[in-house]
Amino acid sequence: MVVKGQEKGQGLTEFALVLPLLLTLILGIFSLGIFFHDWAQANDSAHDAVHAAAIHIVDGSGRSCQDRAAEALGDPFFVMVESQTFTVAPCSADPYWVGPSGVQVVGTWELTVNPPIPFIYSNFGFPATVTMKFEDTIR
Repeated sequence: MVVKGQEKGQGLTEFALVLPLLLTLILGIFSLGIFFHDWAQANDSAHDAVHAAAIHIVDGSGRSCQDRAAEALGDPFFVMVESQTFTVAPCSADPYWVGPSGVQVVGTWELTVNPPIPFIYSNFGFPATVTMKFEDTIR
């Protein structure tokens, strides 16, 4: 096969043109996977915290309903969390508070998260930060 002088390096040029698009696509898919993993983990953590608040038992340890819920919630595993708020109702900071029997315990956890690879999101019109809100109710 005879290659004309004008076609030398054509494959390399095409590869150089396609490579940035391919890398952006792969990094975007990877970043989206990380985001959904973090979302699922945060949802499970919020459920565990509300469950811990719902089964709060006064045992004389000095830990309140809020303390037990915060302990079950733990620190967010995400490296990119900017801010977070967690509320549980009805719940008290008093370690000897006992809620009414059979009442619904509602917890809300609101997170502001930076995306794992920000330049992909900002270049394609996605928000720079994402606010996730998780609510759970246990009776």
